[in-house]
Amino acid sequence: TDARWELRHRTGMRPASRTRPLAAPVEVRLVTQPEGAVVFEGETILGNTPLTVSVSPDAAKDLVFWLPGHATHPVRVDGSRDRLEVALKPESEAP
Repeated sequence: TDARWELRHRTGMRPASRTRPLAAPVEVRLVTQPEGAVVFEGETILGNTPLTVSVSPDAAKDLVFWLPGHATHPVRVDGSRDRLEVALKPESEAP
Protein backbone atom coordinates (compact mmCIF):
# COMPACT_ATOMS: atom_id res chain seq x y z
CA THR A 1 0.00 0.00 0.00
CA ASP A 2 1.03 3.63 -0.33
CA ALA A 3 1.39 4.00 3.44
CA ARG A 4 3.83 1.05 3.61
CA TRP A 5 5.88 2.44 0.73
CA GLU A 6 5.98 5.87 2.39
CA LEU A 7 7.02 4.40 5.76
CA ARG A 8 9.84 2.41 4.19
CA HIS A 9 11.20 5.21 1.99
CA ARG A 10 10.85 8.16 4.35
CA THR A 11 12.17 6.48 7.49
CA GLY A 12 14.19 3.57 6.17
CA MET A 13 12.07 1.35 8.42
CA ARG A 14 10.16 -1.63 7.25
CA PRO A 15 6.76 -2.54 8.66
CA ALA A 16 6.67 -5.62 10.87
CA SER A 17 6.30 -8.84 8.98
CA ARG A 18 2.91 -10.44 9.29
CA THR A 19 4.46 -13.89 9.06
CA ARG A 20 6.41 -13.53 12.30
CA PRO A 21 4.99 -16.10 14.73
CA LEU A 22 3.48 -14.74 17.91
CA ALA A 23 4.40 -16.30 21.23
CA ALA A 24 1.57 -18.42 22.59
CA PRO A 25 -0.17 -17.15 25.72
CA VAL A 26 0.70 -18.89 28.98
CA GLU A 27 -2.04 -20.18 31.27
CA VAL A 28 -1.20 -19.12 34.85
CA ARG A 29 -3.03 -20.66 37.81
CA LEU A 30 -3.62 -18.12 40.59
CA VAL A 31 -4.06 -19.56 44.07
CA THR A 32 -4.46 -17.71 47.37
CA GLN A 33 -4.47 -18.80 50.97
CA PRO A 34 -7.23 -18.44 51.98
CA GLU A 35 -9.06 -19.18 48.75
CA GLY A 36 -11.83 -17.03 47.35
CA ALA A 37 -9.98 -13.74 46.86
CA VAL A 38 -11.35 -11.46 44.17
CA VAL A 39 -8.83 -10.88 41.37
CA PHE A 40 -8.84 -7.46 39.70
CA GLU A 41 -7.06 -6.28 36.58
CA GLY A 42 -7.46 -2.52 36.86
CA GLU A 43 -11.14 -2.08 37.68
CA THR A 44 -12.18 -5.31 35.97
CA ILE A 45 -13.02 -8.32 38.12
CA LEU A 46 -11.50 -11.45 36.59
CA GLY A 47 -13.00 -13.85 39.14
CA ASN A 48 -12.20 -15.53 42.44
CA THR A 49 -9.25 -17.71 43.34
CA PRO A 50 -8.38 -20.34 42.43
CA LEU A 51 -8.42 -18.88 38.93
CA THR A 52 -6.54 -19.42 35.67
CA VAL A 53 -5.60 -16.38 33.56
CA SER A 54 -4.05 -16.22 30.13
CA VAL A 55 -0.93 -14.06 29.88
CA SER A 56 0.88 -13.12 26.70
CA PRO A 57 4.64 -13.54 27.23
CA ASP A 58 5.28 -10.02 25.92
CA ALA A 59 2.60 -8.29 28.03
CA ALA A 60 2.58 -8.66 31.81
CA LYS A 61 -0.64 -8.20 33.76
CA ASP A 62 -0.85 -6.13 36.92
CA LEU A 63 -3.37 -7.82 39.19
CA VAL A 64 -4.68 -7.17 42.69
CA PHE A 65 -6.02 -9.82 45.09
CA TRP A 66 -8.67 -8.67 47.54
CA LEU A 67 -10.43 -10.61 50.29
CA PRO A 68 -12.53 -9.02 53.06
CA GLY A 69 -10.55 -8.80 56.30
CA HIS A 70 -7.22 -9.14 54.47
CA ALA A 71 -4.73 -6.65 53.04
CA THR A 72 -4.92 -6.14 49.29
CA HIS A 73 -2.03 -7.78 47.47
CA PRO A 74 -0.81 -6.38 44.14
CA VAL A 75 1.21 -8.65 41.86
CA ARG A 76 2.62 -8.60 38.33
CA VAL A 77 2.03 -11.79 36.34
CA ASP A 78 4.32 -12.14 33.33
CA GLY A 79 3.83 -15.73 32.24
CA SER A 80 7.27 -16.87 33.42
CA ARG A 81 5.54 -19.34 35.76
CA ASP A 82 2.43 -21.41 35.27
CA ARG A 83 1.35 -21.14 38.92
CA LEU A 84 1.36 -18.27 41.41
CA GLU A 85 0.54 -18.83 45.07
CA VAL A 86 -0.06 -15.90 47.42
CA ALA A 87 -0.61 -15.99 51.18
CA LEU A 88 -2.95 -13.12 52.02
CA LYS A 89 -2.27 -11.40 55.34
CA PRO A 90 -5.08 -10.51 57.71
CA GLU A 91 -5.51 -6.73 57.96
CA SER A 92 -4.32 -6.80 61.58
CA GLU A 93 -0.95 -8.20 60.40
CA ALA A 94 -0.55 -5.95 57.36
CA PRO A 95 2.18 -3.28 57.50
